[in-house]
Amino acid sequence: MGPNTHIIKYIIYVFIFVAIASYGIYQFRGVVWGPQITINSPKNGSLLANGELKIEGESKDISSLFLNGRRIFTDVNGQFVENVLLLDGYNLIEVKAVDKMDRTAVKHLQIVYKSGDSTARVEEVARLTGSQL
Repeated sequence: MGPNTHIIKYIIYVFIFVAIASYGIYQFRGVVWGPQITINSPKNGSLLANGELKIEGESKDISSLFLNGRRIFTDVNGQFVENVLLLDGYNLIEVKAVDKMDRTAVKHLQIVYKSGDSTARVEEVARLTGSQL
């Protein structure tokens, strides 16, 4: 056995250690990063003319998922699709994920819904209350 044999063994051991450590870190990422939420649709700050909103997104490393405090469910790939009825005007929608260690991730959507007759209703309220627009 020459001196090069020890160097080759050392390189092989280092390579195996790095490969095992990398795989362990990759598998441990869910514990380190916690739950993750991505909302694909709609975009935050959207102005909508339709009172029914379809929220689409995906989640990773979760045990529970909530939309405005109501539990919702994902498919096997972590995808979720839920419908929400909007109130006329400003709507704040909260999507919250919780993992097995009770860590949370929260995303907020700010959506404005303007129905076709909202201007008429505002004017009617102003007329009935005697206030100025």
